[in-house]
Amino acid sequence: MAPRRTTAGSTIADCDRRSAHYRAALDRGTDPELVTGWINQTQAEKAAAQRQRNETDKAQHAVLTQAQIHELVTQLGNIPSALAAAAPDDVQALYEALGLKLTYYAKERVVTVESQPALLCAYSQ
Repeated sequence: MAPRRTTAGSTIADCDRRSAHYRAALDRGTDPELVTGWINQTQAEKAAAQRQRNETDKAQHAVLTQAQIHELVTQLGNIPSALAAAAPDDVQALYEALGLKLTYYAKERVVTVESQPALLCAYSQ
């Protein structure tokens, strides 16, 4: 996905550069109708590149499937052991970054976990 975003960014920058040249051409007295056609074409190209970049950004933040999540967790290794060995302040910072809320019910010896990662909150608004 990154190459598509880079290409779109390059196209946008090129369109901005060309638009500046077209404005300079107008200042030098080039036929306004001719320059208007160039500007309209460039603006259409830029709009298409911006749409492509936005679509790429949205695709990068797509929801993971259950299989993808399982694969990620498998790749991470033994998370419970790593968390048990970590400093409490580090674990707390991780839980906060993940938006985790853990509630322990002592009588049932059950923990419920809720998660609302800050990154997801920013995209849901």
